[in-house]
Amino acid sequence: MGFFQEDDGEAKITMLREYGMACVIPIYEASGTSGLVAALEAIAVDPIKSLEDLELLQNFSCDGTHSILDIYGISPTRVFGMLSPIPAEQLISIFGTDRPTAGHHASGALYDDHSLYSRGEGVYCTVYGADGLPESIIIAGASGD
Repeated sequence: MGFFQEDDGEAKITMLREYGMACVIPIYEASGTSGLVAALEAIAVDPIKSLEDLELLQNFSCDGTHSILDIYGISPTRVFGMLSPIPAEQLISIFGTDRPTAGHHASGALYDDHSLYSRGEGVYCTVYGADGLPESIIIAGASGD
């Protein structure tokens, strides 16, 4: 189902994040689909004529800091602006196990597999010690650059 066919609510907010448009969620939350469409049309048709127009335009800026600061939460699946866990089958593909150790991490293999994330996304996995207990967390991702 597409954005305009979906009922207003969390599903549309998720779609906006997935489309890389998390920056317009506040407009959607404040005024719904019709308000978001009107805001987009206003920006596309009319030049900036006032401070209010400029403030509206700033809501459409998704540049961020191009750093870990642009990651604002954790999601069970890949979503723009979020960290998600690396699925077990991908850990096995990368490290040969779904319980990587510091030795596996030192190989740098995680950072070579860019299929794990897109721009504005990050992934994480737990690193296990020799005793089999969680020791640290690895985070990899790509900024908006």
